[in-house]
Amino acid sequence: MGASSTSFARQLALVVVVIGSTTLFVWNKVQFEDASRRASEAQRRIERLMEDQSKLRARVMQKSTPGVIRSIAENKLMMSRSQSHHLITVGVRP
Repeated sequence: MGASSTSFARQLALVVVVIGSTTLFVWNKVQFEDASRRASEAQRRIERLMEDQSKLRARVMQKSTPGVIRSIAENKLMMSRSQSHHLITVGVRP
């Protein structure tokens, strides 16, 4: 019974090692795929944010042209251009 029991213990140990290594391999594969998916999502988000930033910069450039600023000042803020060329300064005392 000694040889049979040793053989069974070796077979059991082999099965445990095979199952453990297979489980470890699958676990690592799942973790790698999850990290890869998250990296891909982050890259897509970066691309979208860069596109949004580009659009916002274009809008700022468009809105900051002298003609647009003048139009907003005259139409929305009810300001008018000075007819004289006098310079008015306002000082602030500390």
